[in-house]
Amino acid sequence: TGAAAGAKWQKDAWALSLGGAAPVWTRLPDLPMAPSSQPLLFAVVSLQAGAPDTLTLQLTSEDVGGIGMGAMVLDLETNSWSPQAGILENPIGEPSWKTAGATRTAGKTFLFGGNLDSLYAGVLYEADFAFQKKCPPGQEVSGIVCKNCTAGFASVGGAGSKCVACPAGKLASGVGNSQCDSCMPGSMSGIGASICTSCEPGTSTQNMQGSAKCSECGRGQYSGKGWAECGICDFGTYSAISGRSECTKCLGDLTTGFPGAVNEDQCICPETTYRPAESNLRTTCTGCPGGMTCMLGSDMLFMPTNEADAKNISDQMTFPTLNEGYYSKFNDPLSVFLCGKTSHCPGGPPESCAGTRFDLNCGRCPDGTAGSGAKCDDCSAGLTALAVLAVIILVLGLPVGLYYCVNSTIQAAVSTAAGCSVAVGIIVTTAQVLGTFKRLNLPWPRSVGTTLGGFEVFLLNPDSFGVECVTGNSA
Repeated sequence: TGAAAGAKWQKDAWALSLGGAAPVWTRLPDLPMAPSSQPLLFAVVSLQAGAPDTLTLQLTSEDVGGIGMGAMVLDLETNSWSPQAGILENPIGEPSWKTAGATRTAGKTFLFGGNLDSLYAGVLYEADFAFQKKCPPGQEVSGIVCKNCTAGFASVGGAGSKCVACPAGKLASGVGNSQCDSCMPGSMSGIGASICTSCEPGTSTQNMQGSAKCSECGRGQYSGKGWAECGICDFGTYSAISGRSECTKCLGDLTTGFPGAVNEDQCICPETTYRPAESNLRTTCTGCPGGMTCMLGSDMLFMPTNEADAKNISDQMTFPTLNEGYYSKFNDPLSVFLCGKTSHCPGGPPESCAGTRFDLNCGRCPDGTAGSGAKCDDCSAGLTALAVLAVIILVLGLPVGLYYCVNSTIQAAVSTAAGCSVAVGIIVTTAQVLGTFKRLNLPWPRSVGTTLGGFEVFLLNPDSFGVECVTGNSA
């Protein structure tokens, strides 16, 4: 349209043919000159059988008194326009006109009446119409009325309101919805949904609402139908692939060290048991032998078979280990022996001994050394002499001293034997006290420590005699 005075206000006119296989738009000739004021155009088409092939246009204006200024009729056979004065008064007979369009201007909307009803047939009247119609929430404009939004659609209402399809992840159940509601966790929806669909087993919405899709549970997880969040596989079960509805149970006595295991290799024996190395017993867990500790996942496949293996144990290698004070051999690691002294056997892999000790129950020291508590000390000349002297004193000195005391003439209030016994007892007790000082965990000077160590013979500790320095260790 053109707004300037004298311009052809209708630049293009188009007609829609309702007959035939499909509607077809056809461009019409330009309309004649119109008044200087901005006109309004309403198009109507005749649907009455036998009516002339014409297109009638009702013209009006927003000027005062401009309503019903006239109508123009296009003869489709001659393709020419002709004026029709005044308000269109149903020139073809019975009311059979249908409104094809409307325009709002200057705050008003005008409607050219068609076959709406007998009252408004063929007349022009003012009304809220088309996209300017104001509808309440939950409804949209439909012609000159408002209608409820259907399920899956919603409208906020207002002038020209339209029902809009709910986005994915939301729904509008029933009719007349003013808003779309989010799907609850564990369910999803597509565009324009009236219901939310529960997630299939093995999927979830990751505890989120308003989801457009359900995501697969990862490895080590599972879910049932409609779960909001994937569960973690419990102890003793695992899930090796994603999208699982349940976890696989470990075979036999095996369990897992943590929830959420992702493969069968993580099935292990529980604490206080171990997994045998034999292939036919790999799903069986056996109770830990006495004198050993079996931590979670103890497996005989990891048990070292020689000293080199025992020195290269990684944190991932868990096997039954000896407790302190116990001993076993590499060739029979589960046959456990109680050590004579706890300090000789520190525990751990088979054949673990304190210091340089070795052999069954860690009872021997290498040649040239002698046992001194938990460790083996080098045999020095002083230690060898001390061992010999200790033997001489014990074998010869004490009997001679006792004989002398018993048979000597002593002038005292007590018997000779009793007096000598007391004297010897005091000497031995004093020596034992000094020997005990050597066992205290104190930084004694070397000379003092050696001297105090000599008195350990009176504690009747075989190690203190240094017998191995005299006899050797080959036996």
